[in-house]
Amino acid sequence: MKSYSEAADFNTWNVVVNGVELPAPAQAPTRQDGQEAIVVNNMEEAQKRAALNTKAKHLMYCALSPSQFNRISSYDTSKEIWHCIMPRD
Repeated sequence: MKSYSEAADFNTWNVVVNGVELPAPAQAPTRQDGQEAIVVNNMEEAQKRAALNTKAKHLMYCALSPSQFNRISSYDTSKEIWHCIMPRD
Protein backbone atom coordinates (compact mmCIF):
# COMPACT_ATOMS: atom_id res chain seq x y z
CA MET A 1 0.00 0.00 0.00
CA LYS A 2 2.85 2.39 0.79
CA SER A 3 4.44 2.21 -2.67
CA TYR A 4 1.00 2.31 -4.31
CA SER A 5 0.05 5.54 -2.56
CA GLU A 6 3.50 7.12 -2.96
CA ALA A 7 3.33 6.41 -6.69
CA ALA A 8 0.12 8.42 -6.91
CA ASP A 9 1.49 11.31 -4.83
CA PHE A 10 4.36 11.13 -2.36
CA ASN A 11 2.50 13.18 0.25
CA THR A 12 -0.47 10.81 0.15
CA TRP A 13 1.31 8.19 2.24
CA ASN A 14 2.25 10.88 4.75
CA VAL A 15 -1.45 11.67 5.21
CA VAL A 16 -2.25 7.98 5.74
CA VAL A 17 0.42 7.51 8.40
CA ASN A 18 0.19 10.87 10.19
CA GLY A 19 -3.45 11.70 9.59
CA VAL A 20 -4.98 14.98 8.60
CA GLU A 21 -7.01 17.44 10.60
CA LEU A 22 -9.87 18.46 8.40
CA PRO A 23 -11.05 21.99 9.10
CA ALA A 24 -14.42 22.22 10.78
CA PRO A 25 -16.80 24.68 9.19
CA ALA A 26 -16.72 27.81 11.29
CA GLN A 27 -19.29 30.51 11.56
CA ALA A 28 -17.95 33.82 10.38
CA PRO A 29 -17.59 36.40 13.16
CA THR A 30 -19.83 39.42 13.02
CA ARG A 31 -18.56 42.98 12.94
CA GLN A 32 -20.09 45.70 15.09
CA ASP A 33 -22.22 46.90 12.18
CA GLY A 34 -23.81 43.44 11.87
CA GLN A 35 -21.96 42.44 8.70
CA GLU A 36 -20.04 39.18 8.57
CA ALA A 37 -16.28 39.60 8.75
CA ILE A 38 -14.09 37.98 6.11
CA VAL A 39 -12.11 35.13 7.63
CA VAL A 40 -8.99 33.79 5.97
CA ASN A 41 -7.59 30.74 7.78
CA ASN A 42 -5.16 29.43 5.18
CA MET A 43 -8.00 27.75 3.35
CA GLU A 44 -5.72 26.83 0.45
CA GLU A 45 -3.59 24.62 2.72
CA ALA A 46 -6.67 23.05 4.27
CA GLN A 47 -8.01 22.25 0.80
CA LYS A 48 -4.70 20.61 -0.18
CA ARG A 49 -4.75 18.43 2.95
CA ALA A 50 -8.37 17.46 2.37
CA ALA A 51 -7.57 16.57 -1.26
CA LEU A 52 -4.67 14.36 -0.17
CA ASN A 53 -6.90 12.62 2.35
CA THR A 54 -9.52 12.01 -0.34
CA LYS A 55 -6.90 10.67 -2.72
CA ALA A 56 -5.53 8.31 -0.05
CA LYS A 57 -9.03 7.07 0.78
CA HIS A 58 -9.73 6.42 -2.89
CA LEU A 59 -6.51 4.44 -3.29
CA MET A 60 -7.47 2.26 -0.34
CA TYR A 61 -11.03 1.81 -1.61
CA CYS A 62 -9.65 0.50 -4.91
CA ALA A 63 -7.38 -2.00 -3.15
CA LEU A 64 -9.99 -3.51 -0.80
CA SER A 65 -12.47 -6.32 -1.25
CA PRO A 66 -16.19 -5.47 -1.07
CA SER A 67 -16.47 -6.87 2.47
CA GLN A 68 -13.47 -4.81 3.63
CA PHE A 69 -14.93 -1.73 1.94
CA ASN A 70 -18.22 -2.19 3.81
CA ARG A 71 -16.29 -2.29 7.08
CA ILE A 72 -14.41 0.99 6.49
CA SER A 73 -16.76 3.06 4.33
CA SER A 74 -17.99 5.17 7.24
CA TYR A 75 -14.54 6.45 8.28
CA ASP A 76 -13.68 10.08 7.52
CA THR A 77 -9.89 9.94 7.30
CA SER A 78 -7.42 7.69 5.56
CA LYS A 79 -5.59 7.21 8.86
CA GLU A 80 -8.76 5.76 10.46
CA ILE A 81 -9.13 3.38 7.51
CA TRP A 82 -5.49 2.36 7.72
CA HIS A 83 -5.76 1.52 11.42
CA CYS A 84 -8.90 -0.51 10.74
CA ILE A 85 -7.45 -2.65 7.93
CA MET A 86 -3.96 -3.21 9.36
CA PRO A 87 -3.57 -6.32 11.51
CA ARG A 88 -2.87 -5.66 15.16
CA ASP A 89 0.08 -7.34 16.89
